Order: sequence, then C-alpha cells, then structure tokens
Amino acid sequence: MIASTCAGCATPLEPEDVPRGVCPRCLIDVALKAPDQEGEELGPGDRIGPYEILEPLGEGGMGLVFLAEQREPIRRRVALKVVKPGMDSREVLARFESERRAVALMDHPNIARVHEAGVTAGGRPYFAMEHVQGSPVTEYCDRRRLPLRSRLELFLQVCRAVQHAHQKGIIHRDLKPSNVLVSEADGQALVKVIDFGVAKAIQPEAGVDVAITRQGLFLGTPQYMSPEQAATGGRDVDTRTDVYALGLLLYELLTGALPFATGPSQLGDLDELRRRIREEEPPRPTSRLRTLGDAAPAAANARRTDPAGLLRALRGDLDWILVRALEKDPARRYATPLELAGDLERHLRHEPVVAGPPGAGYRIGKFVRRHRLAVAVTTGFAVLLLGFAIAMAVQAGRIAAERDRASREAAAAQRVSEFLVNLFHVSDPGEARGGSVSAREILDAGAARIESELGEDPEVRARLMATMGAVYKHLGLFEPAARLLERSRDIRLGSLGPAHADTLRTSLEIGELLYLRGDLAEAERLLRETLAACRSALGEDHPSTLAALADLAVVIHHQGRLEEAEPLYLEALRRRREALGADHPETLETTSNVAALLMAQGKAEAAEPYSRAGLEGRRSTLGADHPETLDSMMNLGVVLQVLKRYDEAEPLCREAVEVGRRIRPDHPKTLVSINNLGKLLELEGKLAEAEPLYREALTIFRRTLGDAHTDTLTAMGNLGELYGTQGRFEEAEALLAAAAATARRTLPAPHVVTGYTLRKYGRLLGRTGRLAEAETTLLEAQRMLEATAGKDHPQTRRATADLDEVRQAGGKQPAPR
Repeated sequence: MIASTCAGCATPLEPEDVPRGVCPRCLIDVALKAPDQEGEELGPGDRIGPYEILEPLGEGGMGLVFLAEQREPIRRRVALKVVKPGMDSREVLARFESERRAVALMDHPNIARVHEAGVTAGGRPYFAMEHVQGSPVTEYCDRRRLPLRSRLELFLQVCRAVQHAHQKGIIHRDLKPSNVLVSEADGQALVKVIDFGVAKAIQPEAGVDVAITRQGLFLGTPQYMSPEQAATGGRDVDTRTDVYALGLLLYELLTGALPFATGPSQLGDLDELRRRIREEEPPRPTSRLRTLGDAAPAAANARRTDPAGLLRALRGDLDWILVRALEKDPARRYATPLELAGDLERHLRHEPVVAGPPGAGYRIGKFVRRHRLAVAVTTGFAVLLLGFAIAMAVQAGRIAAERDRASREAAAAQRVSEFLVNLFHVSDPGEARGGSVSAREILDAGAARIESELGEDPEVRARLMATMGAVYKHLGLFEPAARLLERSRDIRLGSLGPAHADTLRTSLEIGELLYLRGDLAEAERLLRETLAACRSALGEDHPSTLAALADLAVVIHHQGRLEEAEPLYLEALRRRREALGADHPETLETTSNVAALLMAQGKAEAAEPYSRAGLEGRRSTLGADHPETLDSMMNLGVVLQVLKRYDEAEPLCREAVEVGRRIRPDHPKTLVSINNLGKLLELEGKLAEAEPLYREALTIFRRTLGDAHTDTLTAMGNLGELYGTQGRFEEAEALLAAAAATARRTLPAPHVVTGYTLRKYGRLLGRTGRLAEAETTLLEAQRMLEATAGKDHPQTRRATADLDEVRQAGGKQPAPR
C-alpha cells in the first residue's frame, strides 16, 4: 500500500509527492542533514534510483545535468538534474524543488516533461526529465540559414509554451537561447523550453514556495534580464518579465545580436550592464543592425538575404513589435506572450499590427521627463513667441511656394501643349503628302525636335523626354527609350536634384528598361538605390516608393531568388491595396506578379485566384486589348496549363498571342506569350503547331535581347526539348548544349533557369545513351533546382525522377532520399 502522508512530518502529500513518500520541506531537510553530500561525486556508470548515468550534459547555476538511462519499468533516456555538491543552503534546495514542481505542473508539447524526482544516496535532490536532443534556437536557425519567416514561426512555438506556463501560474525568469532547444521530428522543427530553475510562482496555490524569491536575490542570466529583474530587489517581477525576455530572444533571432553589447568586457562589469538595462532605451533592430559593422553581412547571410534586404524586412512592423516587447515600463509592454504572438501572426499575414510608432505625446513626454528643469524654465518664454513666428513663416513660405509652383506648372503645360500640337502636324495631309504616318514616326520626329525647340526650358524638355522614353519602352524599342530616359534623368538631376519625385520616377523607368533588356544586376542596383531614396524623400506609401518596391521584387524574382522576392511582392501588394485600392492598375500588376511567383514556386493552385483577380481587374479597368490585360490573360493560361486544364487554357493563350502580335509584335512580353502557347500545344501533343511558334519566339528574342537573356535561354530549351521528342537528336543537342553553356557562363549561380536548361539537356543525354554525362548533368540540375525552387517544386521532382531513371539504366541504384 502506498502511503498518502509524509514519512517525515505526517502531513498529507500532494499527488505528485506520493511516489517518493515525503513532502518538499522534508526532502530539503534530508538533503541538508546528509553528511557526505559535498563529497559525493557522480559520473558515468553511477546509479541514481532507477537511472544509470551515461555522460555529463551540462552545468547550471545550481545543478549538474547528466544523460542517463532508465531500464525499468520502461527503457528510455532522460536528462537527470542533480543539485551541485556544496549547494546545501535551504534556499537553493528550495529553488531546485520549486523547479521540479513547476515543470511537473505543465503539460505542453513545447515544454520538456518531468518524469520523476527523488534524493541521491548522498542526500542531493534530483529529478529526471525528458531528454531533448536539440540545439539552442539561435544556433539551429543560423546553422540552417533560416529566413525571417521560418524564424518567426519557430518563435511562435516558444510564445505558446511560455503562455502555457503562465496559465499554470509559473514565470520562467531565465528565457535565453540555451533554454529554448530545437529538435526535428518527422522533418518538422519542434521547440522545447527547458530549465525552470529560477521559476517564480505567480500564485501561492501554484505549489511553488514564494519564499525562495526573497527581495534582493539576483537570479537569472544578466544579458537576458528585464529592467525589473536588473533592479535591486526585483519586486515587480511578473509575467511581463518573460515577455521582455521573449523580446530579447526574438531580437537575437532576427538580428544576430542583443540590444546591448554583451562581449566579455561588458559582462565583466555586471553593475554597468544592469544600469544600461534599467536606464537606456534598447535600439530598434534596424538601428542595431547598422552598428554591427563587419558582422552585418554574416548575420544577413544566415537569414538568406543581404544587409540591405535584412534592414528592409525589419523596418516597420518588426521594429515596432520589438520596441513594444522591450519597453522599460512593464505596463507598456505586451501583457502576455499570446499578445506578442498575435502581433507576429498579424505581421506574417500582412495585416496591421497592434504595435506601432509611439505617438507625438508619448515622445514629448519622454523628453520632458529627461529634461524637467530646462523645459519648465524655457516653456513659458518660448511658446507664444516661437509659435507665432513659426506659424507666420510657414504660412508665408507655403503661399509663396504654391504661387511659384502654379506659375511654373502653367507655363510648362503651355509649352508642352504647343510642342505636341506642332509635332502632330506631321500627320496633316499637307505635311504627309498622301502617305500614312505611324506612331513610331511621330515619336522619332518629336525626339529629334526636343533639343532644338526646347533647349532653353530644361523642365519641359525633361518631361517630354521621360514621356516619350516610356512610350518607346512600351513599344519594345529599347535603344531610343534608353537615350531619352537617361537624358531626362540627367536634366532633372541638375535642375531638380536627386531626391525630387520626378527624378526618382525617371530612375524607376530606367530600372524597368534595364530589366526588360536583361541587365538584371544593374537593374537591381539602380532599383535598390532608388527605393532607398524614395523611402527617405517621399515616404513609405508614395506611389513611386511602392513602384520601386514592386519592380525590385520582379528583378529579384527573375534572377531566380524566389524566396527573397516573396516578402517584397507581398509587402508591395498589401501597401498598394491600402494606398491605391484593389482595382488600381499598379495594384493589379502586383497581383499578377504574385501569381507568377507562386507559379515559379510550383504552387499553381495557390496562383490561380491571384491570376484570375489580375485578369478580371484589368479587363474591367483597362479594357480587353490593353497590353497589361494580355499579360494577365497569358498568365492565367499558363496556370491552367500547369493544372492540365488545357481546354480552358488554349483559348486564353491564343487570344493573348493574336492581340499581342497586332499591338506590340516584337515586344518581349508578346514573345513570351508565343513561347507559352507553343509549350501548351506541345503538351497537348500538337507538335507540328508548336514548332513554328518556338522558332518565331527564339528568332526575335535573339535579335532583340541577345543569347544570354533568360527568355532566350528558355525558348532555346523549349525548342531543343521539342526536337528531342521528335527524335531530331542532333538539332536538339546543338540547342540544348549551347543553352546550358550560356546559362552556366552568364547567369548567377544557382539560377532556376540554369536548372531548367540543365535538366532538359541531361534528359537528352540519357535518351542518346550517354549515361555518365547525363547523370552528372542531371545531378547538377537537381541540386540547382532544389537550391532555387525548393525540394518540392515539380521541376525539382522531375529532375530527381530523371536522375533515378538514368542511374537505373546504368545499373545503379537510385540515391536514397
């Protein structure tokens, strides 16, 4: 029969204390009275209760941790925590027992479980808990180079675990990376929070002795402490202390650093570190990242981006979420881990977050508290005088500026009107002398006359050059477009300056032109530079800022960096919907681009609603024959093609090609449509119809974009693959070998288009019996596609299947997966 009262004091036992037969206080008395506690040495082979020690795992402030094995009644490995020799004060033993009881109260998949507790032969308390074979969360994330989104998803598991502890009445008080371990189960990352060694009871009835947290005791890890922990006594410690520690953990996960420097020199001066924690405001993550110096590229690389990309990802929501989590005043923090998790989930869903920049009243209040005396002395004298003077000066300046601006705009409009009227005289029958005049001829005539007729008016000249350059660009006439746009930007830089909205808009046009011409690296450089300037000069939600953000996403997407492009696309879409509306042409453009990205990621079903929304919106706002409507029409056709709904896809693709040939015959997007129609017909088995389309697209791509452009390489791959299907192996190899060599030589590695091309070339080599070359090429393709498109992308899976087929044909076993 199992006793239900304590063997030492005969008091009734709590259910969790029944197996060992003593209450917590008597357990501590046993440990204190044990004469040989200090001399008891534990090591591999020693037994503690039903456990045999295998090896030491670590050491905490008051306990030793061993890996041990239990052999009966069940066989399992456990982490065995034992009070250190010499740690024989009643307070330490009480705290150790408190940890055991605290963890035993909790039942959560993200908290390590306690199996049993007892006393060693030498009187030292121990408890056995679940052995977590994992790494500290920061090490795990950095080793796998997890992007920010994956890090946030892991962190949400931590928040839910700590919330569960709070609901059970327990504060952890020592949350840090080494107490948050990550292991993998069935290929999924699983967080486990461990070590409640300095846990404090929120409520006495939680079963933890609140006497162990007496005033003045300094518990926890210094660099992960909250301001109230760092203060002498720590009387105000509550659940928001853990919220602060969660903020520090998130800060480190996102930036690779803590808010305050914690090198050996700083940790050596504990009082100074505690003072900084109590008194100094932690810098925002973006500010801290800028101070990392040479460490910033490594931190960004560990998050699969570059320093500029990491700054952009942190700026805004994440900055303000962490500012709120790390407030000095607990009342201004998130009240619970669940509130913090909720804001992070809203950020991940691209919804408005609760946290935000402090209002003006808050900032003024902070300033007044720092400078009470100076503010009190000067306010009375300065307010009326300064207020009146500033108001008058601002009003006068505003009136003068508005008058001057209106005058300039009126004069400019008059000059533009006169120029255009004169320009269109070329289409007058008397001027044309019976011949027809094309839009190209009108543009050419205007471009030739701008310098001679408007030489004394740079602003009007730059405006017309920018407009005509954009028209040339939309017609696919890239050389004259480049000349006019670059000249317009030069004029505006001189007359308006680099931060003027018109100058920045012209830079955006040049960035898009560079992308269309295939100069992706230079396009990315210019767009990053322009985006930063737009944000600084015009604000986050200005149409030019949003255009720069969306264009940058497109350029990164077409360099094969799909994971990096995704958050940029989604941010641009969210901001354009909020600032411009869902049916604005620029919002619809980004909607269609998100669909294209999802297609590149192999997510055709997810892409379909975005693609349909883009097409329907453009049809209703721009008309059925607008070039952008045709782009959306072809995009939806490709989605339906991948979903094998060919009967729906073919009419859309044919219409897009037919209208595109009529309104912009040599434009790259028309050629992409022709190429896509060829692929659809090939999949339907209509090879004779597909071949001339592939040839047409490839011929014009080569002439207008050159052999190294990704669109040209894609067209080469498609035609070469078609030749292989038709059994025309020599023609197929000539094209595919050339495409593979050009892609390897000219595209950044790894690149998704290189992966596609190598896969097609490898398949051909396998079909012609060159198995060793085929295996090498397909292995390269598989690795490149896995690195760029992902392991589960259809193209990656096809490359894997092709590789297995070639290996089996050569008498080899497929590689294990």
